[in-house]
Amino acid sequence: MIITDSFFIKPTVIISFALGILLSYLAYQLTLKQESREIRQELNNIKLLYQTAFIRELELNIEILRDVRKFYQSSNRVTREEFRQFTMETIEKIPAIEALEWAPRVALSDLDSYIKQARDEGLAGFTITRRDPRGNMVPVERNKAFYYPVFYVEPLKGNEKALGFDLSSNPARKKTIIASMNSGETLATSPLQLVQDEDKSAAYLFLEPVYRGNRTFRQARLENFQGFALGVFRIRPLFLASLNSAGLYNNQVQVHMEDISKAGAPVSLFKTYSQAPDREMAHYRQTIVIKRLGRTWQLSLHPSREFIRQFQSNLAQIVLFSGMAFTLLVVSFLYLLIGREKAVSLLVRQRTRQLQLEQRRSQVILDTTLNAIITINASGLIQSCNPAGQKLFGYRETELLNNNIKMLMPPPYAEQHDNYLANYLESHNSKIIGTGREVTGLKKDGSTFPMFLSVDKASLGDTLIFVGVIVDLSEQKENERILVDAKEKAEMHSRAKSEFLSMMSHELRTPLTVILGYLPLLSEKEKLPSPGIIAEIAGEMKDSGEHLLVLINDILDISKIEAGKLEIRRQWQNSHYVVEECLLSLEKSAQRKGIRLINQVPDLRIFSDPTRIKQIFINLLTNAIKFTDRGSITVRGEQSEKNIIFEVQDTGCGIENSVLPLLFDKFYQVDSSSTRKVRGTGLGLAITKLLIELHGGSITVASQLGVGTTFTFSINNILEANHELNSTG
Repeated sequence: MIITDSFFIKPTVIISFALGILLSYLAYQLTLKQESREIRQELNNIKLLYQTAFIRELELNIEILRDVRKFYQSSNRVTREEFRQFTMETIEKIPAIEALEWAPRVALSDLDSYIKQARDEGLAGFTITRRDPRGNMVPVERNKAFYYPVFYVEPLKGNEKALGFDLSSNPARKKTIIASMNSGETLATSPLQLVQDEDKSAAYLFLEPVYRGNRTFRQARLENFQGFALGVFRIRPLFLASLNSAGLYNNQVQVHMEDISKAGAPVSLFKTYSQAPDREMAHYRQTIVIKRLGRTWQLSLHPSREFIRQFQSNLAQIVLFSGMAFTLLVVSFLYLLIGREKAVSLLVRQRTRQLQLEQRRSQVILDTTLNAIITINASGLIQSCNPAGQKLFGYRETELLNNNIKMLMPPPYAEQHDNYLANYLESHNSKIIGTGREVTGLKKDGSTFPMFLSVDKASLGDTLIFVGVIVDLSEQKENERILVDAKEKAEMHSRAKSEFLSMMSHELRTPLTVILGYLPLLSEKEKLPSPGIIAEIAGEMKDSGEHLLVLINDILDISKIEAGKLEIRRQWQNSHYVVEECLLSLEKSAQRKGIRLINQVPDLRIFSDPTRIKQIFINLLTNAIKFTDRGSITVRGEQSEKNIIFEVQDTGCGIENSVLPLLFDKFYQVDSSSTRKVRGTGLGLAITKLLIELHGGSITVASQLGVGTTFTFSINNILEANHELNSTG
């Protein structure tokens, strides 16, 4: 027997040793992979933050060109000095701007007059130029219908070579110019080497088309096109500025940016490293593609060794060596255990101790379990009750022992219990033994509660006992009730959202159908209708477009407010004039329905955002006009201790009381049917409520069917007092 045991010792030990080493190595590899995942995840997070920061900075820089465009559109003529004054401060603040320029569209017949104007303004050597094949600046050939010379440039110093340069003299750039002019979109040229540039760093020319007025149609854009507001932006400073402004700059992350707009011909824009990453660093490379302004950029991120070290530790090695050491210990123990002649005796002692431990553990579990456990004998008398059961029913154990279990049951369960027990003892067949069911328990204080009762039988020698495990369902039932309420609320919101989507589909389709339906009538010159009909069509298309704009603005406003990105810029205003201005803007709509608009707001000073306070009044007044067919709409205002209180009262159809709590929910509409008389998104009152709350106020509504509705809201003027104290202090 000893020989047989010894024969199996070595294979057992070897297998255990091999398995321990294998598991240690697997744990080691898993730890390394976890570190690698953390590095990749961190790089991915940085990549997304870099992308967001770059796009935000890019949009801020594009907004500068849009400001220049608005400046031109608001003026009959912009002089060179006015252009300099308008752009000077912006150029000083934004390091990525190499220059801001104005390039008008100049017809061939107007070239000489532009040259003369520039020379009269002090630019003696001004002429309109192009690059010849050798890269020299030479006068343009007068063989084109239009030219796009740089006529204004700021700062002038260092950019003298750009003055007069015809942007369309380069074929690729000319293609971008025409695309921007036709589409009305801001576009960027391909990466370029500027005529005024000496260090050959990558830059882009951003084109913002400027039109005199209407540019709804392509032909109208071409006829009203004036020129381009231009920005020369260096891509490296722009990118670094985006990181610095967002506090994201990390010199342990290496960046390479390329222009991949042209397939198969990427253009390297800049790198933040001088040497290419080695194979290990390249393994963690993260890329992201950014499409803006008609260009496609690729941003590649590589970690430096310093970055990698932040995530590397000795944990993998510790896991490996610990596992190996543990394996050696286990193998040694197995070898000794298997080789001992007294192994059986030792095992018996161990089993005995384990049995004792299990008994103690069972008692501990019984005493500490959260569920009530009660045992009864064949007569239904309580034999034991654990602490959880005593706490649940409110009795001490001495009050329960040898009393009938019926004391813990309310009618009719108490009367039924003896029958259940007697039937089982007689037939040994009962549906409740070995199963569970929901019943009601009775506490000492007389209160009842729902519980789940599981009953089974056990034998202690010749004695039959029944063990009941009781789970208090009070919390579960309450949670179920909460879940049901939440489900009903979710279903309500789901229905509201579905109704909103259905409504939005209708609201968007209707104006688009009007616009698209009329376009064929206006697209063929030979079949144009009479001027009167064209004017009527234009009016309907304008109304449809304005309705679309309202829909989009409502959705954008609610998104900004919920994202916390809507800024309130408060200033002093006269509330009477604010209301009067809003009433005047809606006067025609009210007159069409024969409704009188009444302003009873006194000259109260209100500290609010000019745009948003008008939006609040317009939303409430528009809503009132929609649901009022006759009578009047009255606006009142009064000063309280802390607030200014406004009322908007109409004599409309009124609203049912059951609907009032839902009025300020997003997407909710009083009439959500497909045949409703008025259009809307269901967001107007929700936006109004949020805007009022941003002003430190609140809004309520009262209504009576057939009489009318009154919206009452407040604007907090205490905020302004603190503002003034801080300003004067």
